[in-house]
Formats: sequence, structure tokens, C-alpha cells
Amino acid sequence: MMYPFMEMSDGTVVEHSQVMEEKGKKRVYVYFERNSKDGYASAKCQLPDYFWMYIDGFTNEEVDKFERLLENSANLLPLARRKKEA
Repeated sequence: MMYPFMEMSDGTVVEHSQVMEEKGKKRVYVYFERNSKDGYASAKCQLPDYFWMYIDGFTNEEVDKFERLLENSANLLPLARRKKEA
């Protein structure tokens, strides 16, 4: 099941999955989608690891912005957390 999270000012829609358990680990998937001239731009991030499973149609700068959004929304998203500084 997918849950709406937000719609950004540029039309990017953010949704997240329910908490799932896979191979003994809990995961949440966050999806980003936006209409583009070629159809859709989309990206998928796996929490709590912040692993980007695919990115199509978004720039590196946009993905960096999305990751900061996820980190700053850690108290609102299941399994999100602030990443530790290196």
C-alpha cells in the first residue's frame, strides 16, 4: 500500500510504502514522480539506508534535494532517520 506524503511546488509527488520486512530487515520505499516532457521523471529511495534504487529523469541536484528533504522529515516518515555526518 502507498501513502501520499507531499506534493512539491514543481509538481513532484512524494509517496511512501508501508513498513515491510524483507530478509529480517524493515524497509520503507519512498517514490518521487513528476510529469516531464518525455512522460514521467521518477525515483525510488529505500529507507532507512537512503539507498536510491533507481533514478530516471531527475538531476543529481534534485536527488540531493530529495535526500535532504527525507533527512529533514525523519520525524514524519517511517524508518527515516538523520544520516550520521562522516
